[in-house]
Amino acid sequence: MIVLLCLFFIKVLNCNCRGAGNTRFCSSVNDYRRLYNFDILMVAEPRVNSYIVDKIMTKLNLVIVLVWKLKVS
Repeated sequence: MIVLLCLFFIKVLNCNCRGAGNTRFCSSVNDYRRLYNFDILMVAEPRVNSYIVDKIMTKLNLVIVLVWKLKVS
């Protein structure tokens, strides 16, 4: 599910997805970046390790990531 929000002239792309570790993910995000020119990208991907997250951030030229522990009680 992909949602684009425009709040106070800030465009936010929210992706609740599976497959962020897939090689096509960065290409797809760049396509959306060209199409919507978003300012903030939020990706909810529960099964991706820190190495993949670092790789994605480098490819997409991103600087901040939010992570949390696997089991939240």
